[in-house]
Amino acid sequence: MSILGSMEEDWRRFSVLNVLKDKLNVPIFFIVWGPNHYDIKIQVILVGDNIHGVYLTNKDQFHHQITELMDLY
Repeated sequence: MSILGSMEEDWRRFSVLNVLKDKLNVPIFFIVWGPNHYDIKIQVILVGDNIHGVYLTNKDQFHHQITELMDLY
């Protein structure tokens, strides 16, 4: 599979998540991390595909951070 093919599949997944978000009226928490990285980035998507907030945390504090964000949003 080419990188372009992978990106197209990602956008289809995001499109489906966006439809679910709109139908259920809930935010999307898009979480990015890597197996060899300690840092984690959480992006919150509320309206359309616009990022409302970006939060940085680490693997040790992730559970606490995501719990706070779920309470906030």
